[in-house]
Amino acid sequence: MVGGQQFSTLKQTRVDSFDVATQLRDISEAAVAVTTNGTPNDVLNWIVRDPFKVIIDYVAYSGYVDGVDEWTVSVEAANDSGGTFVEVTSIVLDTSSNRVELPISGEQIDQILDAPTKPALRVVATITGSPGALTYGAFLTRSA
Repeated sequence: MVGGQQFSTLKQTRVDSFDVATQLRDISEAAVAVTTNGTPNDVLNWIVRDPFKVIIDYVAYSGYVDGVDEWTVSVEAANDSGGTFVEVTSIVLDTSSNRVELPISGEQIDQILDAPTKPALRVVATITGSPGALTYGAFLTRSA
């Protein structure tokens, strides 16, 4: 806290700008073929109530059938990186796009978590059915 104001450790980023400090998953990582939990990112301080968004970039995958064979990516939060994660938001990735945006906010996360002291975020890719492997990356940035 400085001068009675609270500040976030989230780097100042422009809309859709990438900042490695806010990366939740590197798109250059190996494709996933089974449900996979991402590594928690606990460098963010969610004291501010500003709106943010998670940008998910992905490569079209084979075998997509709506509701049958698909990948869902969710953003989860916990009070700290070793805590119990709960879903904040999610989206089914189809093959019509290769970038999606999921709006979230520090206030939303504060409401979901009991007593966030150093909240952590992670992404989780969940497979339904038998689609092809998923290559994706995710990062956080400020909303416009």
